[in-house]
Amino acid sequence: MSESIWNDPRITAYVLGELDEAERTSFEQEVESTPALADAIAEARELTGKLGTLYAAESTPPLDTDRRQQILAPKNAAATVSADSGLWYSPTFLKWATAVCAAFVLLGLCIPVIIKSWTPVEMARESSSTAGPLRQDVEDDLMANGDSVPLSELALSDEGLGEDAESLFAVAPGTSKPESGIEYSGPIASEESKRETGLVLNKTLQTSRPESSSKGKTVLRQEEIANAAEKSLSLSAQSTRGLSAAAAPAPNVEFEFADSYGSGAANVTLGFDGTAGLPSTSAPMLSKPPFIRQAGQPIQATESSDRSIKAERLRMSMVDDSAWDPFAAPFDEGRGPGIAGDRFDPIVENPFKRVSEHPLSTFSVDVDTASYSKVRDFLMRANALPRPDAVRIEEMVNYFDYAYEPPRSDAPHPFAARTVVTECPWNEGHRLARIALKGQVVEQSERPKCNLVFLLDTSGSMNAPNKLPLVVQGMKMLVKQLNETDRVAIVVYAGSAGLVLDSTKVKNGSKIRKSLTQLSAGGSTNGGQGIALAYQTARDHFIDDGVNRVILCTDGDFNVGTTGTDQLVRMVEKESKAGVFLSVLGFGMGNHNDAMLEQISGKGNGNYAFIDNEKEARKVLVEQTNGTLMTIAKDVKIQVEFNVSKVDSYRLIGYENRMLAKEDFNDDTKDAGEIGAGHSVTALYEIVPAGAENDSAAPKVDELKYQTEREPTEAAESGETMTVKLRYKQPDADESTKVDFLVFDEAMPFAEADADTRFATAVAGFGMQLRRSEYRGNWTLSDVVRVANQAKGDDRFELRAEFVELARKASELMGQE
Repeated sequence: MSESIWNDPRITAYVLGELDEAERTSFEQEVESTPALADAIAEARELTGKLGTLYAAESTPPLDTDRRQQILAPKNAAATVSADSGLWYSPTFLKWATAVCAAFVLLGLCIPVIIKSWTPVEMARESSSTAGPLRQDVEDDLMANGDSVPLSELALSDEGLGEDAESLFAVAPGTSKPESGIEYSGPIASEESKRETGLVLNKTLQTSRPESSSKGKTVLRQEEIANAAEKSLSLSAQSTRGLSAAAAPAPNVEFEFADSYGSGAANVTLGFDGTAGLPSTSAPMLSKPPFIRQAGQPIQATESSDRSIKAERLRMSMVDDSAWDPFAAPFDEGRGPGIAGDRFDPIVENPFKRVSEHPLSTFSVDVDTASYSKVRDFLMRANALPRPDAVRIEEMVNYFDYAYEPPRSDAPHPFAARTVVTECPWNEGHRLARIALKGQVVEQSERPKCNLVFLLDTSGSMNAPNKLPLVVQGMKMLVKQLNETDRVAIVVYAGSAGLVLDSTKVKNGSKIRKSLTQLSAGGSTNGGQGIALAYQTARDHFIDDGVNRVILCTDGDFNVGTTGTDQLVRMVEKESKAGVFLSVLGFGMGNHNDAMLEQISGKGNGNYAFIDNEKEARKVLVEQTNGTLMTIAKDVKIQVEFNVSKVDSYRLIGYENRMLAKEDFNDDTKDAGEIGAGHSVTALYEIVPAGAENDSAAPKVDELKYQTEREPTEAAESGETMTVKLRYKQPDADESTKVDFLVFDEAMPFAEADADTRFATAVAGFGMQLRRSEYRGNWTLSDVVRVANQAKGDDRFELRAEFVELARKASELMGQE
């Protein structure tokens, strides 16, 4: 950002006649060649003249008897002062007051530069009060290294504020001071749209004298509003974050915002209530350069080029990467640069398919769990229902641990498979088949050496307590789970990528933690460059027969350099074939590119989780460390062949974006999902038995003219319901191994199914309710709560109890009993 011309103190000195002869001559020569200086001087003179006229117009107060006695009896006073010096309205005082006021106004125009330098401190202090144990971890790391640098300075990387840092957070008299030691005046959840508009406009308009209208509202003249907007709203919302107004209550000002194309006008009321004059929560967020017009006045079809430039600066200042509200409800629509909105791939639910026409169902396994964490974030933090495309049922089901038996130590395959068929609780007469896989369990002492690269997003969009501070906290948790011989490197990226810490052995843990502590957020997001540098670092320290993995922590807001999902997918796919895998951890909502992160994690032979709080970070990075880091089988595919004599039609619940063509099952060049150590995978099929009516299935096609339909084989009379086939590759292999097993329906009632089957069914039913699925049958959320409560079992980490609370919360939001 270029330095503001108003930072030049010579402007004020020149206008007030304080420059000596030589300085004045030199400055005037510079003014002749710099139009911007000339404009600034003219504006300063105009402002000084207006202030002088204002004070000159003030009437002299009448000299009443009491004041006359005070002036005539100075000898009785404790100290003798001259009558002239006691006059508050003396010409000398007015001149000095005019000069001081002009200086303060010019100083106010410099505030954005000053505020820019301390906003990171405010965010660091706020995050220290919301991130729980993070602050203590930071202090411990600093003490271990003999450092005593304040956290506020660490948040600024190379720029500390020194002794003046505390003064920036002084609390005004008569106000309370939060526990964190500062007053956070940034965006808050209950007023999510207030930050982006008009923070300083209120301040400036308070100095004008609005005309009263008969409707009880104050309407400003169009010229006053336009001038105020151009001069005051150019200060960014971020730059005024730390200001608090103490003005007395005054009338509201109503005006309108309209986009620069002459449409979409909306009334916005700014209040002179001493609270920074924010717009109502119904005010729309603008995605085009705005101009301002008085309420009730017609929209101008065109604006001057100068006005358009200033309006564009206003828009950019209001949508800075760090100006959005990290605690507001997640939103779908973009609000400008750095606030693109949450992005999810569309999901079209799997339909019922007739076995006579589609006897094979083929899909890739999925151990991702991000969708469940996002749903929880929507419901519990944002107090809102998730959008349907954010609900991936397979990820919600696979979020939970189940008591599936792992393979024996001498088993030929790295996972064990189990199936069960029971009654479908939401559709009478239908059956429900569960396919369960359990990966081989590996102890920490048995884990191969790890070569890890932490790839951390430090761009401006990560400047929120539930983003970068939570990233740092989570990575410190992970470091504690590593062996001393493991290695960690730290790569960060914002506008460009950099190597913060080259590959370092974990036995030097304090060095790693200190590097994490000193990270701060700011700038744009060149994620593509960061990924490239991270992979290069991993290759430089590659460990044969070890775990070589990049762990990406981001909100997915890649906006500089390589940003296309297709480009990123090709990059990570190429690196995964060379033996460096990718794990993706998503953070924060409101600007989260879920669609891109899910795709690159899949092509990177890794997993994808969403970290919404400290508890989730502990689950993924502590309790499931080996599963997150160590892949035991890659390109795992499942193909189910249904027996036409037993099954009329079927529907796979979830896995919509994991479906494969039937030919892909035997094609080793086709990518599929991975299973980590100890991971469990669950897939559910709703089955319509042969002979049962199914109105949901697609209509039958006409009989073929040139060939006959397939005839059932002898195996169709075996009593088998279906055959499940699996293919997988060893982590370092290129050829797959096939295994298959038979499934029989023993007519088990749902009430007699094991607790894991019933709980997984409840989670799937919950997902269908959130998606408003046409296949949810006669179940409601009360049925979900009832079944989940009964099937909680040994809930060691109380995750199943938490699920019950989520279902109750969703029921409350949806208005169900």
